[in-house]
Amino acid sequence: MKSIFPDPIRHLPQADVPLEGVVAFLSQSDTHQIIFMEFEKDVDVPEHSHAAQWAIVAEGEIELTIGGRRQLFSKGDRYYIPEGVKHSGKIHAGYADVTFFNEPGRYSVKIVAGDKKKGRARKRPPIVDEHFPARPRVFMPPAAPASTRSANAAAAYSSRFRG
Repeated sequence: MKSIFPDPIRHLPQADVPLEGVVAFLSQSDTHQIIFMEFEKDVDVPEHSHAAQWAIVAEGEIELTIGGRRQLFSKGDRYYIPEGVKHSGKIHAGYADVTFFNEPGRYSVKIVAGDKKKGRARKRPPIVDEHFPARPRVFMPPAAPASTRSANAAAAYSSRFRG
């Protein structure tokens, strides 16, 4: 399968995603991960939950059941799964997306032949949910309610322009 992602993304470390037929590239942060995924096979993803997830579909289709509601997403669509919400899905061959996980250790770097020599194989703190129980769960503190954030931001903004 020809990759849709350009060289700078394909040169990122591969993510160790425990699904068959997926190639995933990992952009790592101290607070989150961004994964660029491509699927060459149909994949059924059993119901599970984890920290918040947001994605935009770059190619193909994915059927997701999020919190009991089934939806089909295709190229150009985006979806959001709030923290702790159970979800499952069917990913169709040819699917590709860019996914943000609001946790820094959702996936570790996959050890690929030759990567150690290039310095690309780095260990990350592993984490999982009930679908991947071999990894410990990382705690993510809850964000302030939107109303609090908006009020605080408005107060900070307006105080800068008072004379």
